[in-house]
Amino acid sequence: MKAELKRNTDEAIASGVFGVPACAVDGKVFWGLDALPMLRAYLEGDAWFSSGDWDTAAQRPGQQRVR
Repeated sequence: MKAELKRNTDEAIASGVFGVPACAVDGKVFWGLDALPMLRAYLEGDAWFSSGDWDTAAQRPGQQRVR
């Protein structure tokens, strides 16, 4: 059990998970209770996620891409 927990924790860290609850869908990580409405919007096909804004929003300050 301990080895499985370690393996799952390492996998989560490598995937960018750093909050609870966390859900990973299609390579996007939604974490925290406040992200659940965003997760729902993504699952319902909200156009914002296909506009490229997700990638821009996920960048740290100073890492934004230039369009």
